Amino acid sequence: MGIAGGLVPSPSALVVLLGAVALGRTAFSVLLVIGYGLGMAASLTLAGLLLVRLRERIGTALPLEQFAAVASEFQRRPKGGERLESG
Repeated sequence: MGIAGGLVPSPSALVVLLGAVALGRTAFSVLLVIGYGLGMAASLTLAGLLLVRLRERIGTALPLEQFAAVASEFQRRPKGGERLESG
């Protein structure tokens, strides 16, 4: 997940790259874009690892069947002014 997120082209990275090329600082802009990609990959990897750890803790504290029942109740709740009709 992290590596794929870091490899995806970003519009802001493109703006930085094109702006720096227009100013004649091409090497600096490439360095900035590489740093941006590495930062994105690192943050997504960290988020994925934290979610795996959280899943392990939830799995031991709450069995999957109970977690699924609680999650489905949140999905069934009416939104805003809607009414939940039975049947």
